[in-house]
Amino acid sequence: NNPAGACPDCDGIGVQQFFDPARVVRHPELSLAAGAIRGWDRRNIYYFQMLES
Repeated sequence: NNPAGACPDCDGIGVQQFFDPARVVRHPELSLAAGAIRGWDRRNIYYFQMLES
């Protein structure tokens, strides 16, 4: 692929990737350890240990 003339939004790939924090952060008023992001709280020991370190 040649970047010359490629779409500036998708870099000529045809798909634009984006991140929507509202779909990931379940409870923005909470800390990560308290459960702001589903699956990253104390119930998932792997991610919780990463947050503590």
